[in-house]
Amino acid sequence: MKSLGQTIPVWLFVYALATAPSAAAAVCVGDCNGDREVTIDELVTMVNIALGTQPVAGCLAGDANNDGEVTIEEIVTGVNHALSGCPPSEACTEAIATIALSFDLNQVPNLAGLTLDLTYPAQLVSLPAAEQLAERLLDVSDAGGFFDAQVVSGNGSAEPTLRVSYLTPGQIQPGPLLEVTFDCISTTPPAETQFPCVVRQASDGGGFNVQGVTCQVVLDVE
Repeated sequence: MKSLGQTIPVWLFVYALATAPSAAAAVCVGDCNGDREVTIDELVTMVNIALGTQPVAGCLAGDANNDGEVTIEEIVTGVNHALSGCPPSEACTEAIATIALSFDLNQVPNLAGLTLDLTYPAQLVSLPAAEQLAERLLDVSDAGGFFDAQVVSGNGSAEPTLRVSYLTPGQIQPGPLLEVTFDCISTTPPAETQFPCVVRQASDGGGFNVQGVTCQVVLDVE
């Protein structure tokens, strides 16, 4: 089995030790799978992302500032965590994902219904059983609509997906639509980028499909 020093360049270790912070941040940079450890494989993944041979989705924890890239500084931080362990993490009890809609009212003047998929990291957060699922969703819009939700495994992702159908006799406006409260099941707090949202279908008041409606997530970890 290769040692850490045999796999990662020696200069990176020297630089990491010389620049080690006196007080580490709560986020464990380089902990790709959220198990509070940084392994050789995870460091190699970070290097590959930095070189452009792997997508950043392969290790979101390696992208400390969420800019879509992994830099030398972030790799060095990952090496520090591999050598010294992950820093203490703030307790995470729940994560509230606010689903917001974006669309042009000139192009979609009468949005009345939609179905969307919200994928979430199952190793970090969870939702209750189906009979209690509705209690975790809160309508924060002014549309006065009705919604149905279920957890599925679709959307081409290995992670579970919350599928929500929303219908109103009125009109849905751009902006916040629903809040979803997840339970934290790991000491590692989830990142906003781990909650991709996709609008599967949208329709107007006449039941005709419309295009140009997208959804985004704003995450609040408590």
